[in-house]
Amino acid sequence: SATAPPPRTALVVADPAMPALDLPTGKRTLPQLPGAAREGVAVARWFGTVPLTGAAATKAAVRARLGSAEVVHLATHGYAYASDARAR
Repeated sequence: SATAPPPRTALVVADPAMPALDLPTGKRTLPQLPGAAREGVAVARWFGTVPLTGAAATKAAVRARLGSAEVVHLATHGYAYASDARAR
C-alpha cells in the first residue's frame, strides 16, 4: 500500500526558554526537559526544517509560523492557565 508523503511545512518547537510562572506557591521557572532539544532536532530533520529552540522559540516566532504549518510538533512543557480565573 502507498504511504502519504510527509507534510510540506512543519513547525517544530523544542526546549524553549521557559518564562517564570506566577503560581500560588510563588514564582517558578520550569527546568529544561531532558532530551527535548534532541527530539526537536530529529523531528525537524525528518521534516526538512529548522526547529525553534531556546531563546529563539518565542511566542511571537511560533505565532508567525503557526498559520502556514501543516504539522506542529512541540517538545516542551505545557502550562495552560496562570490563574483559576483564566480557566473559567
